[in-house]
Amino acid sequence: MLGVDEFAQEGNNSTDILWVVDNSCSMGDEQTSLAINFSSFIQIVDALDMDYHIGVTTTDVGDNGALRGSVPIVTPSTPDPAGTFAQNVNLGVSGSGYEQGFDGAYLCYNSGPCTAGFDRGDEAGLRIIFVSDEPEQSNLLGSAANYISFFYSLRNNPDHMVTSDITGGLSGCSGPGGNASAGTAYVAASLTTGGISASICDANWVATLSALAWLSQSWADTFELSQTPVEDTIEVRL
Repeated sequence: MLGVDEFAQEGNNSTDILWVVDNSCSMGDEQTSLAINFSSFIQIVDALDMDYHIGVTTTDVGDNGALRGSVPIVTPSTPDPAGTFAQNVNLGVSGSGYEQGFDGAYLCYNSGPCTAGFDRGDEAGLRIIFVSDEPEQSNLLGSAANYISFFYSLRNNPDHMVTSDITGGLSGCSGPGGNASAGTAYVAASLTTGGISASICDANWVATLSALAWLSQSWADTFELSQTPVEDTIEVRL
């Protein structure tokens, strides 16, 4: 029996990517790993011809969600995107030891820094990536589910918003890259939104950053067939 499915590839190749990075006293090595390996991320998004906005904020609510760096919005036209990001993510380690990554992202949008030229609304996909070696301790919106609902509300199509995390995972971790406590709430958000959860204890972040780069594209790339196919008979026409 012949079956034909037709799909429209929705979306575009514009993506706003907000990195929420722990700037407490234990994060010096992790910030360095993110900075020195970020070229692998940029190489992929450039190869995808992605129109990206990349910003960095912190897990310290005292920063009120501000985007960091002298060039706070990194784009394809930034002369040295990877080098500029490396400077922006060199946050130092004097931030609050009460890490509130969800609140950092929430404040970036609710207090204005993310809406002042960084976020393009429904013209672009949204990726929020949390990097921390400590548990999530936000309290402005209450439960993790409330934060996820808020992040979803930033796009009319919730499929265009994805959170990911580089944390200690569900049970904490220890490895060449250091030690970390569990990042249960961050992982839950990643699983709920279809993002990636990676270990902050890895020595080399190239594979993680590469995977996150591929996930940053906003074109729809998964299409569910209406019937179970016989694989050898599948024909795809674009």
